Amino acid sequence: MKGKRDLTGCRTLDGNLRIQA
Repeated sequence: MKGKRDLTGCRTLDGNLRIQA
């Protein structure tokens, strides 16, 4: 997945937070 990884999951290019399971 593209984007920066956040502590709670991964941040997409749209700016939304996606939780990686």
